Amino acid sequence: MKNISLFLIFLLSSAVGVQAQSSTNDNKVVLISLDGLRWQELFGGADSVVVNDEHSVDDIEHLKRLVWKDTK
Repeated sequence: MKNISLFLIFLLSSAVGVQAQSSTNDNKVVLISLDGLRWQELFGGADSVVVNDEHSVDDIEHLKRLVWKDTK
């Protein structure tokens, strides 16, 4: 749900930016940064330090069932 909300906010802000353009020749740069998946997680799987961190994860066993797979 959070990802959908962020996506909708992005779309709405993009549409507002298009409508608000002026006729001057000012050069402007818009930087949009989104927090997401790291390449290490994509190609190597979840980081065991993060998965087993009791301060960051409420239910470690549940998270392991969702994302963890032992590799050989």
